[in-house]
Amino acid sequence: MRKRSTIFIILVLLTVLVACEGEETEELTFSSAFPATPTIAPLPPNASIAAHIRARGYLRVGVRYDDAPFGSVDGEGGLVGFDEDLAHEFAFRWLGDADAVKFVQVTEGSVNDRIKDEQVDLVIGALSPHQGAAESMSFSLPYYYNGLSLLVRAGPGVTNTVPINGPGDLEGVAVAVVEEADTEAPLSRAAAPAVPQVIYYPDYFSAVAGLQNSVVQAVVGPQRTLMRLAGEAGGMGVTPRFTRDPYVIGLPQGDGAFCDLVNVTLMNMINDGTYHRFFQTWFPDQAFPELEILSGTSRLDFGGLSDTLGPSPGTIEAVEARGYVIAGLVDEQLPFSDLDANGVARGFEAELVRALVGRWLGNVTAVQFVRHSEASGVAALQTGQIDLLVGGLPRTLPREDDMDFSLTYYQDGLGLLVRAESGVNGVVNLDGGAVAVSGGGDAAEAVRSAAAQAGVMVSLQTVDDVNTALAGVADGTYRAYVDWRRELLRLAYTSAGFVVPDQRLTRRPVAMGLRQGDGAFRDLVNLTLQELAAEGRFAALYDDWFGTDPAFSVEIWPGSPYRSLKLSPAPQAP
Repeated sequence: MRKRSTIFIILVLLTVLVACEGEETEELTFSSAFPATPTIAPLPPNASIAAHIRARGYLRVGVRYDDAPFGSVDGEGGLVGFDEDLAHEFAFRWLGDADAVKFVQVTEGSVNDRIKDEQVDLVIGALSPHQGAAESMSFSLPYYYNGLSLLVRAGPGVTNTVPINGPGDLEGVAVAVVEEADTEAPLSRAAAPAVPQVIYYPDYFSAVAGLQNSVVQAVVGPQRTLMRLAGEAGGMGVTPRFTRDPYVIGLPQGDGAFCDLVNVTLMNMINDGTYHRFFQTWFPDQAFPELEILSGTSRLDFGGLSDTLGPSPGTIEAVEARGYVIAGLVDEQLPFSDLDANGVARGFEAELVRALVGRWLGNVTAVQFVRHSEASGVAALQTGQIDLLVGGLPRTLPREDDMDFSLTYYQDGLGLLVRAESGVNGVVNLDGGAVAVSGGGDAAEAVRSAAAQAGVMVSLQTVDDVNTALAGVADGTYRAYVDWRRELLRLAYTSAGFVVPDQRLTRRPVAMGLRQGDGAFRDLVNLTLQELAAEGRFAALYDDWFGTDPAFSVEIWPGSPYRSLKLSPAPQAP
């Protein structure tokens, strides 16, 4: 790990800070050895973030000083941590100098102000997305996952009244919930149908005291926080996490191109191994997180970003003016999207769009579906002819260049197509059989890797024609056909006698295509998706179209939406 020497402490004494998540800490005062901001001509009001960075010559990055291993102060007064390493790497890739970065301290309570007051270009500080914060900032793709767990009494001589291995064991059990920690709702969802007895505490320290005194039998909280408390208190253990809560990079609202660049750069770090190297340095005992990874290559780079911001597309205003949503739909993509013989939209995404529209406009029929190919749909988004695009769209880096995306709501990836009566439910059942792969390459490598992990032997046969593959699976020549699940599901819907098991050999996110640069509409889509997921409506729609395939866990950010999900439409109808 390279020593960072640009930040030094003015304070004579530094108290070791061990701050639990959600608790405020007094901000320390640091003197930076970084050169003063050069005198530059005033930038125009519509200057982009990239223009500000170019003018001053370095990044301003908000980080935590009290949350090791993400960010902390070492014994020599330098800032070190996983987040600091990522910040230096952003500076290197954008500006050619890893030290062209000035750190600004943030706490959980000061992040919004730092961004709104333009004190930072981005925040890399173990930040969890919050529905209320979406008004003032955008969020990157996740770069780490925390999650909620339960702290329980454990160890030699410890006897719990009820064995607790997870939320499902909490029927009637007294559980400590820290006030204002946004943990009660996800606990209730995870515990259902069990109903815990919730007892509120002002902070985690008093909640742990309640556990030690047997007032409660469990404490719910972020896994990292509970593991730290368990280590300090002794005689306690932490159950596996039951939510998957992302840490993201916070960015100012209104600059979609800069947000895209952050995501592209983060993906490049992951794909070239840099992220892995940093992760192994700071989390040597943790398994690599199952991040959302975008494949392919983007043409976006820092030098190509504009110095000025364009006007917002204004999708919400357009929808309100016309009174309905125009949705582009790629047909013949069941179970995702299709138009029947009468031109009526059907499929999981068609129903999902209707559910969104019902929340916004009070009428699930207030949507006009327009048939598109993927290419024509992207063009229609860019010109404002449609408001959104669905069709099982994989989110990739090349597509990031042309459109924005909603939160992920399906996990595509290479999968298996098998005969319905074969009994094959994964690679483990293919031992000794022949497997057809589409085009070889990545598909063949994915099968080899999965077979090696399962301890089975398979014979790979490359096929270039889908009909040949289907015929071979039908007559037993091949035990399975491997291709993208999106394509396999379409085949299973249109060809009798085939099924697609749940197993994914690789992962590729699927989301809704949105017009670039319209953060307000993207927020509306994402906040409504989260509401549908929290209420169980998303899972019900998913089950209707994907059967036994477990519903994807849409991210549900804590807090309440910063804006109403209701729109005010004009009286027209489609």
